[in-house]
Amino acid sequence: MEVQESSFYQIEDFAKSNKSVITHLHLRFSNYKFLDQELIQLKTQLTQCSEIKSLVLNLENKNIEDNHIKLIFEDLPNFKNLNTLKLKLRNNNIQYEGAFILGQYLKKCSSLTKLKLGLNKNNIQSNGVTYLVEAINTMKNIQHLLIWFGENQIGDEGSQAIGLSLNNWKSIINLQLYIYQNQINDRGISNISTGLSSCILIQKLGISFFSNKIGNAGTKSIAEGLSQCTQITKLTLSLLDNNITDQGYQKFDQSLLDLKKLSYLECWFNQDEKLLKSKDLLDCKNIKILFLNFQRLTLDNYIGHKQKALKIKRLVKFYLDTY
Repeated sequence: MEVQESSFYQIEDFAKSNKSVITHLHLRFSNYKFLDQELIQLKTQLTQCSEIKSLVLNLENKNIEDNHIKLIFEDLPNFKNLNTLKLKLRNNNIQYEGAFILGQYLKKCSSLTKLKLGLNKNNIQSNGVTYLVEAINTMKNIQHLLIWFGENQIGDEGSQAIGLSLNNWKSIINLQLYIYQNQINDRGISNISTGLSSCILIQKLGISFFSNKIGNAGTKSIAEGLSQCTQITKLTLSLLDNNITDQGYQKFDQSLLDLKKLSYLECWFNQDEKLLKSKDLLDCKNIKILFLNFQRLTLDNYIGHKQKALKIKRLVKFYLDTY
């Protein structure tokens, strides 16, 4: 069947479309405040998309609550050809009951190869994380997994669930874990890092754990987990606003020596957090692109970081920015 890409910004326009031919669907309802009957209509229309292969559903900033998740996802069918699913649900009022309902639906999507789950700025907590990662465990073909769980009051139980699930995600080649601004400490990060060491096929990895409760012991765990992921070519890391000293960052530097295929490195820092502290990073032979982002940066620090970065042996491009 010929690829039929369709995007809709109004439920009324979606309802008028020929849904039987849509294979790639993007729903983004801007400037839209949903009533219950409109969510029921949305599910009714989605159910008719029998040939869909890719679905992007953007409901960010819509005051979506658990009962709304139930209206949309409960009894929503498994689309037999669906291989890519992106659920953008940032900045709503979803709690662990809603995460449970989402998890029940995701268990129907066992043939997915790509999943993006954007739930940052909700309140799913550790129980909600457990429901969701247990559902992902049923996806035996998953290769691209992007998880945004930032600002959800997640603690060690949630991080333990993620760590245990990572042991099952052995086919993943692109993993993005954004679990920033939660309550994860060194023990929690150790659980994730142990699981990460099982994902030996990963080529692209992004981990954002900023504003948690991670110290040097947690950084050591991350370094040990990373050192096993020897196929990584692109790494993005954000650990700012934790309790990590220069000694902790040096452990991270040292782990990069084991990543022989790493060519792109992007890191996010505060002004007083330091990378490029050890000779190990400067000896990384394959890094060609280095991108450093700082919250604040004086001219002296800018010059110092640039001088150190340019000592990396095969560096081709260097970017240094503030945010």
